[in-house]
Amino acid sequence: MNIKLSTRILIVAALAAALSACGSKGRTTSSASSTAPVAPSMEVIVHTVRSGDRLSDIAQQYTGVAENWRSIAAFNEISNPRRLRVGTTIEIPMSMAPGYVDNRATASRNSVPSKPTPSEPEADIAAVVVKPVNDNRNFELKPLPTDQTQRASTASAYIKVVGSYYPKGVYSQPAPYSTLLLRVAPGTLFEFDRKVNDWYKVNTDKGAGYIRAVDGLIIE
Repeated sequence: MNIKLSTRILIVAALAAALSACGSKGRTTSSASSTAPVAPSMEVIVHTVRSGDRLSDIAQQYTGVAENWRSIAAFNEISNPRRLRVGTTIEIPMSMAPGYVDNRATASRNSVPSKPTPSEPEADIAAVVVKPVNDNRNFELKPLPTDQTQRASTASAYIKVVGSYYPKGVYSQPAPYSTLLLRVAPGTLFEFDRKVNDWYKVNTDKGAGYIRAVDGLIIE
C-alpha cells in the first residue's frame, strides 16, 4: 500500500474517533440538564389595591407589623409607596404571614419511603364488630349565659386612640379585612360602646366602628 494513502487513512480514523467522543459528551450534558429539578414557586398573598389603601395598613393586615411595608415595596418593585394605583395587585410573600409554615419543605424533609406491608393470612385478620351505642339525645338548647362582649361600665366612657404611628384604622367589623371606615390620629377620642374580644366598639360620625384594643385606651 502507498505510504501517503496509509497516513491519510490513520488521520481520518483519529478525527472520526475524536468527533464521536465529543458528540457523546455533549449528549450526556444535555440529558443531565434536561432532568435538573425546577425550584418551586414562592407562595404569595395577592391584595387588590382599593381607594384609601396605604402600604403600611396592608403590611399590618397581612403580616401584623406595619413596618414590613418596606419589604413588601421592595418585593413588588414599588418606587413610590405613597402612590398606589387603585385596581392594581400587590403580592405579599406567605413567609411574612404570622405563623406561616412551608408545608412543602416540611413534607420533603419528613417524607420517608414507606415499606411494603407484608400480606397477612385472611384468617388472622380480626373481624370488625359494629355495636349500637345508646346516646342521650334529649337535650335543650340554651342561649349563652352572657355574651362575650363587655359593655362600657358607664355612659361617659371614651376610647382614646394611642400609639406611635399614624394613622390608626377604624373598621366596620372587628376584623382587619373588613371595610375601613376611617383613619384617625393618636389622641382622637370616641364614645366607647363595648369590648368585643380584642377590639373596642366605638361610635363615630360614620356610625359604629371597631378599633384594635392595642390601639385604644379606655378613659372614664
